[in-house]
Amino acid sequence: MKLKTIFTDLDETLLNSEKIISDRTLKAIKKAQAQGYGIVPCTGAPFSVQFPRCEVAGVDYIISSNGAFIYDVKSDKVVYESVLDTSLVKKFIEMAMPYCDDFLFHLSNKTHIRLSKITGPLSDFLGANKITQIEPRGSIEAMTEFSEPLQKFADENGLRIANKSLILSDKSVVWKLPYTGYDIVNGTVSKGSGLRRLCEILGIDMADTVAIGDGMNDVLMFKEVGFKVAMGNALEQLKKLADIVVAHHDDDGVAEYLESIIN
Repeated sequence: MKLKTIFTDLDETLLNSEKIISDRTLKAIKKAQAQGYGIVPCTGAPFSVQFPRCEVAGVDYIISSNGAFIYDVKSDKVVYESVLDTSLVKKFIEMAMPYCDDFLFHLSNKTHIRLSKITGPLSDFLGANKITQIEPRGSIEAMTEFSEPLQKFADENGLRIANKSLILSDKSVVWKLPYTGYDIVNGTVSKGSGLRRLCEILGIDMADTVAIGDGMNDVLMFKEVGFKVAMGNALEQLKKLADIVVAHHDDDGVAEYLESIIN
């Protein structure tokens, strides 16, 4: 078997319910890395939220914001960023405001901030920052009502809904967060485009890549790679696309896969 680069989702995949990498999984990661496998976290969340959780794994790169931001950890530099147009962000906020309680902005300076925490004029903030992803947030009822106007706005303005809270498509889900929402990026951005871009930069053959995931924003990642691993807790749609299904994220499914390929 050729050495592979393994792109793994974080929430409900590499991370357990406590938002940490288990000892077993960390041990498997270190052994895989020692044998030449590359491990690249690929998340829809902001870099500033997820990197501290996976830093212990000693990764060289991380893809965040659903593929809109790629960071070289060792060189401490941005490899790629897909920045939303400032005027379009302002237009989006004005359109979405009646439905939303708040907005989370992913910024290209490796931080994130909520609209409610911004002091001073919004125009000053937008002029001083580059935004890679917007997360409009609100109640289940409001975000459900927002779905149609959001899709219309995205279609008309070259944006893409990269992901949404699971409760918005499956009302049987037990939802514990105090908000629901969507991930909004530029129209050509996805986890799949992000990993393909990194592979092009590093000269990695797509046939030698693996993706591990659980959710809807992992579908396009699965469509790009040579081998697909779905978690036991993954959506059924993703399991149908997978080459194998491993254990639940709380039962070290990522470790199960890694242990199967390392000597």
